[in-house]
Amino acid sequence: SSFMDRGLTVYEKIEPLAQHLFLLESEKWRPLRSTLSPMFTSGKLKDMFPLVAECAGNLEKFLDRVADSGEPVECREMSAKFTTDVIGSCVFGISMNSLGDEDSEFRRMGRKIFSDFKLLARVACRQIAPWLIKVFGRFLQSTEIDNFFIGLVRDTMQYREKNNIYRPDMINILMELKKHPDKVNTIELTDSLLTAQAFVFFNAGFETSS
Repeated sequence: SSFMDRGLTVYEKIEPLAQHLFLLESEKWRPLRSTLSPMFTSGKLKDMFPLVAECAGNLEKFLDRVADSGEPVECREMSAKFTTDVIGSCVFGISMNSLGDEDSEFRRMGRKIFSDFKLLARVACRQIAPWLIKVFGRFLQSTEIDNFFIGLVRDTMQYREKNNIYRPDMINILMELKKHPDKVNTIELTDSLLTAQAFVFFNAGFETSS
């Protein structure tokens, strides 16, 4: 209640996926925080456990193949693929099996996030001289990353609504939020804002957990 303003500015048009809980100020942070926090109750996490177990099964099969081949394996890359699968399943509601697909688009985007010069430049500018983003922001847009994740979340939501699909993951929570905007009546629930809430979990879990 005392320290919710971090003194950070988010430029929505330049960095649409930066509109997440880690950077937002109190006006948007407070209602979103109270709406998204139920995702982390013990009951919700228990519902997600089968999704994690399914990804662990793919990891086990992968390890069996590695053991049979006798070839060395890069453990960090293997761990990153596993966490990508878990986040993809629990947050974005997609079973992607990065462990079995060397050309996984999700995995490629994960690597790109942490090597994209434009994104890294925005982070540096925000920490050192935020006004630079406002001046040079149009040259620092990560269009491919933004379009991939926004399109992914939007298409997933539309597919579920059309086919009446329920899955105990974050996409479902965001869909409920979109259906009941009165819970956050001070905020316009755009596709980019909703996607940003899922993106921050991908961003945080992809590197640190692996």
